[in-house]
Amino acid sequence: MKGAIKLYKLAITFLLGAASFFLVTFCLKKILESKKKKGNKGGRKPEFKKIVVASVLTTYFLGVGFGAYIVFKYDYSQLAPWLTFIGAPTTGAILSYCYVIRTENAIKLKQLYPEETEGYTVDVNNTSV
Repeated sequence: MKGAIKLYKLAITFLLGAASFFLVTFCLKKILESKKKKGNKGGRKPEFKKIVVASVLTTYFLGVGFGAYIVFKYDYSQLAPWLTFIGAPTTGAILSYCYVIRTENAIKLKQLYPEETEGYTVDVNNTSV
């Protein structure tokens, strides 16, 4: 009986995390659309990958706050699984974002400074700069 309750709580927690991720993504999309309708006065439109990273980080901080509440209020033994559950996707999103930015910067530097980067090759598939 107790195992079923924990599984039920875990399922609810997962659904709340997924719902908050999609809610934040939806809200950011609506904000961007409303700014686009008003007219973008000299500002730049945020890139999609930055919106995704912002959504993941928002979900992360909401999850950490909720997890801290659960851990300190009810059960200390749930801290490690909760942080792993929240931290693993966040780490993956941040690492993939850094990888993409590194590749883009290497390509930009190669285009802007062809003489200084003459000996270096930029392989987009490998990105071993």
